[in-house]
Amino acid sequence: MSRRNDLLRLYNAPVHEFLLSDFPWRRAGLIQLLNYSRRPASDGPLFYVKQPHRSARLVSPEIARPRPFNGFLRKRWGGVSLPRISVYGALELEK
Repeated sequence: MSRRNDLLRLYNAPVHEFLLSDFPWRRAGLIQLLNYSRRPASDGPLFYVKQPHRSARLVSPEIARPRPFNGFLRKRWGGVSLPRISVYGALELEK
């Protein structure tokens, strides 16, 4: 085990838990984020994803419409800063 083999890295989320699901047959992925404190942190969580992705969108019961993030993961170890999430959010990735 080493950082070199990480598929995903999460920063600025001390009371968050996350799960990365990869769906190679659909060329898609899903990052689910759960905040255990039920209070948004001062900064939103920051993700770095090892594999390049074409686009992503954030879905959450806390926001009215999915928020798109286009082009942020086009390179290896591309990253995105998500808005503050008080309970649950999911980042849908498209390869």
